Amino acid sequence: MLNRVPLDGHATLSYLLMLPLLLIVPAFAAAGLRLAWLSWFGAQRATRMVIAIVVLAAVTANLLAIVRFGSALLRIFGS
Repeated sequence: MLNRVPLDGHATLSYLLMLPLLLIVPAFAAAGLRLAWLSWFGAQRATRMVIAIVVLAAVTANLLAIVRFGSALLRIFGS
């Protein structure tokens, strides 16, 4: 979606005002990692493997999203 928006003088101000709302997503991701960490210590051996696989997949998806978000921020505020 961020690749298709117009970038003019007013759009940069709009994105700056919208930035705190976009930072809610990483906060929820951090809370999910905290819950996964707590469940890791409460789980049995076989369940730990399932938790580890799910957490690794989630962390990979979050890292890719952060990279794309950072590149979009550079594109918006760099011009």
